[in-house]
Amino acid sequence: TGVALNGVNMAAAAPTEAILSAYTIAAFDDCVGHVNPVAGYHYHGANHGDGDCPAIEFEVDGHAGMIGYAMDGFAIYGMLDENGDEATDLDSCRGQTDDVRGYHYHSAGPGENTFIGCFSGETAN
Repeated sequence: TGVALNGVNMAAAAPTEAILSAYTIAAFDDCVGHVNPVAGYHYHGANHGDGDCPAIEFEVDGHAGMIGYAMDGFAIYGMLDENGDEATDLDSCRGQTDDVRGYHYHSAGPGENTFIGCFSGETAN
């Protein structure tokens, strides 16, 4: 899906049905990440800076802080603003446009096993 500002891969949703049916579940840590012997450590969701995970700083205007970049080049921001509110005008990819940041995404909640719903831009092969 993208890369976090700390360099950790933001992976696509974990295929939980396949994992559970094969009895190979790898528990997520508090940062909604885990180690895969093939892919290494990666995130499957954002916990929004709780615990020992990378903190999400708020923007000067109270907007959620950036956590990384999606593979299509658009920034991914945290889910909640400084008041604890989620944007209400997100598109199906969890993106929105404003005058300061242009088009950008907002991550889904930590229990949703994803960051964004889809890509709005083009991805390179």
